[in-house]
Amino acid sequence: MDGKSMFKVTTRKNDSAPEVTTAVTVDWSGLTDEMAKAIMAGALVIKAQGAWRRKGIPATATLIARDLTPGKRVAEVVTLDTERERIKHLTPAERDAIAEQIIAERAMLHPKDRWMQDGSGQPAGDPTIHGDNG
Repeated sequence: MDGKSMFKVTTRKNDSAPEVTTAVTVDWSGLTDEMAKAIMAGALVIKAQGAWRRKGIPATATLIARDLTPGKRVAEVVTLDTERERIKHLTPAERDAIAEQIIAERAMLHPKDRWMQDGSGQPAGDPTIHGDNG
């Protein structure tokens, strides 16, 4: 990797101190892809840790680098424990809405597996897709 990048950043010594602007130049000379990945991984982990402190610390996590570029926030931390906690506080109507959303999403992902939502258990759509052509 070659070249240089220049940025202006503001920093406060503490919450009540004024912002100080610093002109930063990053010299990329000699940086290998592996070195860049190590630096980026550290930055991504620090960014995720901030969200985890607010939203719950997972036992395992997968960070998608392209989703955590500068300016983007860690949207949510989803673990089995956080989902169980969230579901506890839902009303029956909210639970039904989530179930309907899951059914609709599954139908979009697997159109051959769509089923009637009236509870009949009969396949929806073209019966030949399901082998019911007699």
